[in-house]
Parts: sequence; C-alpha cells; structure tokens
Amino acid sequence: PRPGSPTLGPVNRAALALISATRTALRDGSAKIARERAGITQAEMAAVLGVSRPAISMWEAGKRQPGTRLALAYGRALAALVPKAA
Repeated sequence: PRPGSPTLGPVNRAALALISATRTALRDGSAKIARERAGITQAEMAAVLGVSRPAISMWEAGKRQPGTRLALAYGRALAALVPKAA
C-alpha cells in the first residue's frame, strides 16, 4: 500500500465475497428491501455503522458506494439481521 493509505489487513475470500455481494445488493435494491423487512430504519443502520442517515440513503439509491470497510460492515450487519432460510 501507499504510505498513509488505509489498509484492511488480512482479508479472506469470504470477506471479499461479502463486500462484493453487499455492493451488488446496494445497487440492485435488495439490501434496502432486506433492511426494511428486518424492521431497521436507515437511521438505525447508520448508527450501527457510524455514518449519517443520508449516507445510507445515497448507498441504497445507488448514488454513492460505500468504501471497502463500510461495505463489509453493512453486509455483516445485514447478515446478522436477516433470518437464515431453513
């Protein structure tokens, strides 16, 4: 990495897959649907991730994309909220 650039440290294949899936879900609207079905507001998700509610709104509208760390955190939060299929 360049001096002064942020790093994620070791990232495994599962984390990379989750980052990719999260970004896809944000683009296609399925992340918003899953969040809403879980009964979580944008403000609540923003508080969990330490970002503003407008940031969540912009991600879910496809106007912006979260950075790698936040995409991973959003994906993990969403995975924890959504019940697994039986």
